[in-house]
Amino acid sequence: MLNEVDFHVHSIYSGEEQCKGFTIERIFRLAEELGIRYVGLTDHWHADTDPSIFVKERREVEKLNEAYRGRVKVFISAEIDVIDHECRLAADLDLAKKLLGYISVSLHYNPKWSGKAGYDLIEDAVSMTIRLLEEPDITVILHPHMIDVAYYAGKPVTRSAFREFIEVAVDNKKVLEIPELSMVRAYYCDVLKWLPSSEVKKQYEVFIREIVRSGCLFTLGSDAHNETRWFDNDRPWFGYLEETIALLRKYGVDESNLWLPIR
Repeated sequence: MLNEVDFHVHSIYSGEEQCKGFTIERIFRLAEELGIRYVGLTDHWHADTDPSIFVKERREVEKLNEAYRGRVKVFISAEIDVIDHECRLAADLDLAKKLLGYISVSLHYNPKWSGKAGYDLIEDAVSMTIRLLEEPDITVILHPHMIDVAYYAGKPVTRSAFREFIEVAVDNKKVLEIPELSMVRAYYCDVLKWLPSSEVKKQYEVFIREIVRSGCLFTLGSDAHNETRWFDNDRPWFGYLEETIALLRKYGVDESNLWLPIR
């Protein structure tokens, strides 16, 4: 089942140049070709996003879900931005619940949000993540690997820091997304040049081991904005989760903890 899901996928509705041509129909076709049975659409919901795009997207998805019945099932969510230190969201949650199948949020941590000097940035990011996990309407936290936080803090995120918010996720029956390691490494190491590849892999393994140890609900996501990665020699993007799946199996993952909206 691990290689039959991708729950972090963007389409043309994210409105980005890198999503050009990545239509909903194309996503369905590719999913069938690749053996991906379940897909979660997570187009960006920024503060200036027009929510009507999700109405249009839903119409398309409903038609294609019927056409691909029994072969591919696509669910609609969004990558809803956290916009400030108080964990306010770019979307009104009451509206989002009407438009989306489930609520996903992403914390793109900004070290300037607190406006105060002397903050432990890792403790702050963990505290914010816990706050999101305690929000009843949120189901999935996208990419909580905290690679960006480690860069800002100038030190790795520890096992105890991961454990702190993962245990809250378990207690609240929330879902943590595990993105594809090769994509994260290519982006943070090769494109942004923030951290050495060895440091990213080491922190990623700590993150994954804590998810496996805790029995936390999880999902997998490529964060695909198109079929191939423009920033990584056009390697496969959509549906490519091989390195993360290998790590999960290495550490003895219980595949029954893989979350699906239909369970």
